[in-house]
Parts: sequence; structure tokens; C-alpha cells
Amino acid sequence: FEGVPTREAYAHGRDAARRALGLDPDLAEVHTALGGLALYHEWDWKASEEHLLRALDLNPNYAQAHHFLGMAQFLLDREGPGIESLKVANRLNPLGNSFLYTLYIWLYDAGRVEEAVAVFRKAERLEPPVPYGLLNVSSFLFKEGQAEEAFRTLRKWGEVTGYPDPDRLPLVLKAREAPELTEEAVALLEDVRTALGLQAGDLMGLYLHLPAPDVVLRIVREAIAARHVIVPFLGMNPSRRRIFELPQVWAELVKAGVPYL
Repeated sequence: FEGVPTREAYAHGRDAARRALGLDPDLAEVHTALGGLALYHEWDWKASEEHLLRALDLNPNYAQAHHFLGMAQFLLDREGPGIESLKVANRLNPLGNSFLYTLYIWLYDAGRVEEAVAVFRKAERLEPPVPYGLLNVSSFLFKEGQAEEAFRTLRKWGEVTGYPDPDRLPLVLKAREAPELTEEAVALLEDVRTALGLQAGDLMGLYLHLPAPDVVLRIVREAIAARHVIVPFLGMNPSRRRIFELPQVWAELVKAGVPYL
């Protein structure tokens, strides 16, 4: 998710998973890994679902398989059983902090905002914090009009990741409604990427706030070229609302096969 270029990470993961499959084709962990690869990198959600259902045949109580399956099911059918699979994963692994953040995002997309907030409150109490979860939630909170909580969450993300000046980060969210801050916000995001060694897609939620269509288009193209994990999920709320305002960005993501656009 962070720190290692996506294509490099998935090449290693694919090779390891294939070796494992050759050693034992009946391990739930192997099919879960292959399902995750298909989900996040190959963007083949049907193949992902098939691997994950096989994993659950082998081990019905494997939380990670339910977690990945929920995401694959959601991308295949927004009205399908995806959220229920995510809830099963959370019941099996109630201290899985990243599981909670994922459930929050899916509930938010489904319009179940109060339920999503309750999940976020639970995730907040668990350690260690999940960086990408904090980053995504900060964007959602801001779009819900909870600016101060969004700023607090974004500053916490900066602290967790080790960014040296986390108090500056809310500037990026403020730029959405204060275009005069755009140039400074773009420079700040470039500094964050350099300081933390992040890919463009790692900060997609923040870039989408910027009233700078050319910058957003460049970052989206960079994320698509890298096959970044965030790309398939950009058709979800609240990103979708912003993407509809940017015709060139929308066209690039439709061409990449992003659902719900």
C-alpha cells in the first residue's frame, strides 16, 4: 500500500504466490494471496472472487479471505453481498484495524453514514493506526462538513507516517474552497511525496481536493500507469463526486475500467 512501487511489490507477490501454489494448491492462504493480486493489481474482480471462494472452501473462518472477497464482490456488484462479507471479516478479526477502515469506506459509499462513523470510532481506539485509513477518512470527514475533525485526522496521519510538519497538512483540504491556496497546496503535496517516498496514488484523496484539474489529471494518469491499488476504488464516494466535475479525469478512469463511473 505504501513505500514500495506497486508494480515491483506485485511482481514479487505474484512470484511468491505461484511458488506457494505449486507447493500446496490446497492452502487457503495461497488462494487468498492470488485473490488479492487479482483484486488490487490485475483488476480482474471475477478471478479474485473465484480464488477467494476457493480459499473459504478450504478455511471458512479465514478473515483475510472474507475481507478481500467483500471488496471483489462490491466491485462486481455494488448492491451485492460485499458489505456483509466485510462484516464477517470484522467478526472473525475484531481487532483488524485495516478491516474496520475498509468497512467504514464501503458503508460511507452505500450512504450508511451513521453506521460508518460508528465503525470509524471503533477503529480510532485501536493501535497501531492505519495510515491509509486515516488519510481516506480525513477526506470523507471534510466532505461531510466536519472540517476540524478532518484536520485533526489528517494531522494524525502526518504524525503516524513521520511527516516532519503535520500541522501544515490541513492546507490541502482548505484549498478546495480557497483556490488562492492551490499553488501552495500542490507544493506541499510534492514535499510530502518526497519526504515519505510515496507514489502519486498514495495521496490521491488529497489531490482530488485541489481546484487544479491539470494536476489531478497528471496524478490520475501516473496512478493508472503504476496500476496503483487506489485506482479501482475511485468510482466510490466521495471521490466519484469530484471526478464527475473533471471530464478528462473521468474519461481516463472509464478507459481504465474503474467501476461505477
